[in-house]
Amino acid sequence: HGSYNTMLFDLNRNNDWRTIIGTNEQDARMSDVELILRFFAFNSIRGQYDQQPRQINLVKFLNDYMSQQMNCTYDHIQACIDSFGKVIGFLNRSVGSNCFRTCKQKDNNTIWAKKVNPVVFDAVCTATVIAQEQLTEENLAAIDLVERYTQLMVNVEFTSTTKSRTTDTVNIQKRVQLAARILYGIEV
Repeated sequence: HGSYNTMLFDLNRNNDWRTIIGTNEQDARMSDVELILRFFAFNSIRGQYDQQPRQINLVKFLNDYMSQQMNCTYDHIQACIDSFGKVIGFLNRSVGSNCFRTCKQKDNNTIWAKKVNPVVFDAVCTATVIAQEQLTEENLAAIDLVERYTQLMVNVEFTSTTKSRTTDTVNIQKRVQLAARILYGIEV
């Protein structure tokens, strides 16, 4: 309980977020809220993968992160709200309803998954936070993100990191690097 927890539930009602998720109904199992928590938790370790255990225990990682937020300041919460809104709004406008979903290509058609893939979500959000820090709004707006997102989803190296050992810090870092490079043309 606390203000950080309240913020997560408030962000779960964000219109851009609900559009990407594909429903206004909040998940009774709170998987949508967990994704928002993952947004902040995975961004908190970017650039520090070598300081993490080789294999992250996801439940412990998220619980530890949440515990660290228990006494956070109002300014920190506002910064979190702004960051999430900026990233999710940008991705909703730039990629749309296929965002955070994997795809298959069959007979020159792209078939998108119905559900959000959490590890794709982690990588794309983290890469987007980095891109928003490094690139101007004009440069970001000039990128055909729909095309690049599809390229990322069919990239063999990226998809292999989303299917096995997904909590291995080497794979987490590799996913973020590939997402940043393919989506935004930046190296991290």
